[in-house]
Amino acid sequence: MTNKASSFPAAPPVGPLHRHGGRITALGELPIHALGNDYTVDGNGTVLSLPSLSSGITVFLSITGAPTFKNSAKLVCPNGVDFAASAGNLVIARSDGNGAWRIYPVGAGGVSSIAGNTGAFTLGDGLINSANVLTADFTDYLGFISGLTLSTPGAGGTFAIAPGVAVDIAGGGILKITSGTFTKTYFAWAAGSGNGSFDGAGAAPSATTGWYHVFVIKRTDTGAVDVLISLSATAPTLPSPYTLFRRIGAMKTDGSFHLIAFTQNGNEFLWTTPVNDINTAVLGTTATLFTVTTPPSVKTNVLLSGFVNHAAVNQILVSSPDVADTSPLSGSNFQVPSAGGYGTSSVSIRTNTSQQVRARSGAASTTLNLYTFGYVENL
Repeated sequence: MTNKASSFPAAPPVGPLHRHGGRITALGELPIHALGNDYTVDGNGTVLSLPSLSSGITVFLSITGAPTFKNSAKLVCPNGVDFAASAGNLVIARSDGNGAWRIYPVGAGGVSSIAGNTGAFTLGDGLINSANVLTADFTDYLGFISGLTLSTPGAGGTFAIAPGVAVDIAGGGILKITSGTFTKTYFAWAAGSGNGSFDGAGAAPSATTGWYHVFVIKRTDTGAVDVLISLSATAPTLPSPYTLFRRIGAMKTDGSFHLIAFTQNGNEFLWTTPVNDINTAVLGTTATLFTVTTPPSVKTNVLLSGFVNHAAVNQILVSSPDVADTSPLSGSNFQVPSAGGYGTSSVSIRTNTSQQVRARSGAASTTLNLYTFGYVENL
């Protein structure tokens, strides 16, 4: 029996993977970097500039102290004047390139009325006038998410959502869980941490297996933010008067009315116990679709690992249904190196929205045994 060393390859790109930039101090030049776009800014210093980064790069600055952003050609502040931030402010900074940045405070500072002040400032990129209120145009930041990490220990119906922020699916505003860990159960939705989360549309969680998509939701009249689960990946039934929402992941129940344990790191979700999704001894030369343990109605990159076996030297291709079906003799990711031998490998394969991947062998009666370790998804 021959074994090949295996390790998960780097998952293919599935969209922007937003990274937390870290906690920094308000200095003359704010020490941000190209790999982070969400920062906590401490201290009361005067910020004169930000490092020169490519045009269009946007960072979010959560203020804890009382720094001053000094207006200049390199740091363009609202109305062309210095901006005095205070604890709790959110500041959006966007690079114009060549070391120049524009500062957009969200819900803080600025003039009290736009009417009659049109000569004092110009609405720049990313700013809009809505009902005589100067605010950020969040359609410029569609897709942004930071934090809001999901977790569940399994063996029950409770899950947790870590602090974080995301932009509404349509750019209608920011949805933010600010502190502590927000917990919910899979029972009927009720407002607040520790209460239920199911939206009531379709079959409620019960002693059957099922997937439930998780959303952070917001009501704009009070600004209250909560969490909801739904059978729908795109159109949850929002409790009135909540209107904003953003999908932040998915969870699965088992036949014992328990959420199945997993861990999340960014866009990667790993099952605490891998699932033997593909186990066949009759894979042949005709392509076969197999269902894997990943969320329905969305495409993910499933992380698979396992072995193949055949009576003769053979090649097997596991591929995405999104690409053309080709013979494994033209390129494969599993090989049987010798007659009766075993070959091992680990692969990352894009699923279709029906949770499927495709497998095809170079010969009939091939054994294919693969475990799903988790998946990567573009949130």
